[in-house]
Amino acid sequence: MGGVAVQLVSLFPSGEALTIAATTTGTEGAFRFEGLNTEVSLLYQVRAAFHDGDFRGQAFSFTPGESRLAADLPVFDTTADPGAVRFTSVLTLVELDGRRLLVTQPIKVLNTTDSAYIGPAPQDGESRRTLVIPLPAGVKTVQYLEGLLPEDAELTAAGVFFRVPLAPGPRNMLLRYEVPVAAARYRLTWRSEFATDQFDILLLGLRVESGPSSLKDEGVITVEGREFRRLVARGVAPGAALQATLVGLPVFDVQQALRWAALGVGLSLGTALLAMAILKGMRPPTAEALAAERERLLVEVGGLDERLEAGQIRPDAYSRRRRRRLARLLALDQALEAREDPRGAHEA
Repeated sequence: MGGVAVQLVSLFPSGEALTIAATTTGTEGAFRFEGLNTEVSLLYQVRAAFHDGDFRGQAFSFTPGESRLAADLPVFDTTADPGAVRFTSVLTLVELDGRRLLVTQPIKVLNTTDSAYIGPAPQDGESRRTLVIPLPAGVKTVQYLEGLLPEDAELTAAGVFFRVPLAPGPRNMLLRYEVPVAAARYRLTWRSEFATDQFDILLLGLRVESGPSSLKDEGVITVEGREFRRLVARGVAPGAALQATLVGLPVFDVQQALRWAALGVGLSLGTALLAMAILKGMRPPTAEALAAERERLLVEVGGLDERLEAGQIRPDAYSRRRRRRLARLLALDQALEAREDPRGAHEA
């Protein structure tokens, strides 16, 4: 596709993006950026506005000694019809951590057309939104573990708004967040503008109110040695509300819970890995996958150190991100040790 304006941006750990170069594609869609800084700690991305869609390529960086990279940027015709999109599977794992509900949410979404879904035209002063994932009230922070970059999403009172087009075909995502609860009863609600093929809630150590509900209670299931109560709804129409009322919750100080969330206290890596295993067909992550994740985290920690020395990240953001990655490294080491000595892991 020729004549398309293309931008090269530099991505920062804070989620900010800085445009550093721009060009226009030639007759066969080719583009080229020269004179770049090839420092391995720098992260780049190619972007283009096309048919009202803000298309973004994969983020990339140079490796030591590398001076040339190829970056593809797929673009599509676009559609604003919400009927093009549906959630094929939404899984909500909920557990209680004394003063908050911890939620891990693997999601499978499908664009059934050959055009990218871009959502409705934005109102004055608003940015365009594509996919919207509803969230419970009170969520202040969301971690995007798979399927989306933080700079591509916006957390609002209505949920997570994605600003990037949803390409044709399937996409897997994994979110995690905390929900402050101020009473002994709490109602979890899911209401989406898109159809949902299957919606599951897995409750760990939590009780749910019995009675009429569009969510069917399928009893207790065991996953990776942990017992969950499973609630299921299938064939959910757009706009329909799914609700489950949790009971017997400890009452606590909401402001304290919000302060915990602001400090970035997150879910355990074990819960996130469990969610990813369920999302990918109830298969636990392999030792090779855990080792690869560990190597990636080590590289990220080194990159944070370099960005701090170069003044590319604030000290508070550096400390927060480094603390999270080191915590995940510790959990990964424990998971790998458990693979080598299952008996010891069981005792732990």
